Amino acid sequence: MAGAVVLGIGVYQVIEHSAAPPPPRPAAQEPSAIPPPPPRTAVQEPSAPTESPPAPAPAPSREAERAPPPAVGCANLVPPGAKIICSASEPNWAIELICGQSSLTSNFIDAFSGDRMEQTPGPVSLSREDPWVFRSKQGFEGSIASTPGACRDESDQAFDFTLTPIEVPGVLDPQTTTCCRIER
Repeated sequence: MAGAVVLGIGVYQVIEHSAAPPPPRPAAQEPSAIPPPPPRTAVQEPSAPTESPPAPAPAPSREAERAPPPAVGCANLVPPGAKIICSASEPNWAIELICGQSSLTSNFIDAFSGDRMEQTPGPVSLSREDPWVFRSKQGFEGSIASTPGACRDESDQAFDFTLTPIEVPGVLDPQTTTCCRIER
């Protein structure tokens, strides 16, 4: 009977030790992931640098897709050959800021004072960037801010720029904000 008990305890010990995870090794004994550099000798010549292939460009995020393209032309707002258009309704008017080679001009489009739309061209002066504060020769004054995807018009379409008009020719109380878009 005593032999059976001793034999049972021995079998239990063997099963218990084989199922237990190995004890953790102390940190000092873990091998280093980076091998030490080879010793330098006096005759060792420098090796030619190895070129690694360029890393692939990261995929654009949803936010980057909605962000306006970086402008480099006129006042860092409108790329050369493009224009930013901001329009309002009730009363109907629009302002276009057009970038030539490097100068910014404007068209004020008046659709509320008569039978037809009138378009008045003129130069623009800027006093600040982002938000861009500007005044046109036609007497239009306003501030355009970069608001990627945040400006929504009455049809709930998202735009990347928001105009806050300060003074609109012929309008006593201009709208508080208007959406703008860049066209090439």
